[in-house]
Amino acid sequence: MAHSITPRDDIAGFSLTEMLVVLAIMGILFSLAIPSYRSLTRVTPQSIALQVLHMAQSTRLSALKTGIPRSLFLETTSGTIRSDAKVATIVMPAAIAFSATVGRDNRTTAEQGNITFFPNGSATGGTIRFHSGDAPEATLLVNWLTGVPILTEAASHEVR
Repeated sequence: MAHSITPRDDIAGFSLTEMLVVLAIMGILFSLAIPSYRSLTRVTPQSIALQVLHMAQSTRLSALKTGIPRSLFLETTSGTIRSDAKVATIVMPAAIAFSATVGRDNRTTAEQGNITFFPNGSATGGTIRFHSGDAPEATLLVNWLTGVPILTEAASHEVR
């Protein structure tokens, strides 16, 4: 039994006009979606503060787990925050600035300081403020007694 495939003239595809209309609609939808996507991926003081919150939590947990004090190192001139608990360094984008109030020790200067987490759960404590000209300020508070980092937003004073 032989099968053959022959083209049929009564089956029609899409016309050029129909394809152009579909492409125009897709172009309009993409032009509306891209600005929305950019606003979702924009770096804000809140998003940077959230990254530093996670770094502080990891550093604290490392001190609790290993029994060795671990520190966050804050360098305002280079715009970096790093941890000695094998966590990636955070480099501030140009649009975001930060300032810190920390306890004073032999490594503390006007340009750099640190927050140390101890194996018993406590910390030296401190406050890190992240700000940008067009966004609300975000603040990370590290409680000296419990060592727990807390994120707040200046406009609402909401604690997370």
